[in-house]
Amino acid sequence: MRTLRSLAFLVLGLLLGAGLMLARDRLAWPALTLPPLLTPGATAEAQAPGATPTATSPPRTPTTGSPAGLLEIEAVINRVYEQVAPAVVLITAEGRSPGAQPERGAGSGIIIDREGHILTNNHVVEGARTIRVTLFDGTRTAATVIGRDPANDLALLKVNLPPEKLRVAELGDSDQLRVGQLAIAIGNPFGQRWTVTVGIVSALGRSRPGETGRSILNMIQTDAAINPGN
Repeated sequence: MRTLRSLAFLVLGLLLGAGLMLARDRLAWPALTLPPLLTPGATAEAQAPGATPTATSPPRTPTTGSPAGLLEIEAVINRVYEQVAPAVVLITAEGRSPGAQPERGAGSGIIIDREGHILTNNHVVEGARTIRVTLFDGTRTAATVIGRDPANDLALLKVNLPPEKLRVAELGDSDQLRVGQLAIAIGNPFGQRWTVTVGIVSALGRSRPGETGRSILNMIQTDAAINPGN
């Protein structure tokens, strides 16, 4: 089994905060072809001098092979969600500080193999006495922490479930990313389960201070909405 350290390098390009990012070309999706401003036969309307030209809107024509009524980019996002969301889990953690009320937190994680290993952020489960995982199909089970990498804010959990219950996420290769590619985040922001948001890869090679004070390197910046619990 890979060490937690090696897993950090594999998925640092996939986890941003507690969000899940996926590179479009890693899953061999079709190239995106967006409608042009002017479709064949369409003409710009006459404008007064100095006015901004306008064009007739392109028809909303679904791409061949896409679900009815969806544009190609919408079909791509829909396919990614259907493929990846079952590998995303909701993590709820409960701990207790001495003399204080129970503390509860929630976050997201990804199933990385059929042995029941789940990757999440260390801050999601740090200090927790009990951890429960909810799968996409509603199955709830206990989880244990079997490894941590606080410097990179990563933790590895283990659940005991039959392999057929687990949908595994395909990890991408962050070395192949390019600025401007589609970025899709799937998670549980503010407890809103299996939410999907979309943006682009805004920059590569970013760094930010981690929980230990050490900088986390080679992070991916995105404008996809990522909120606590996501």
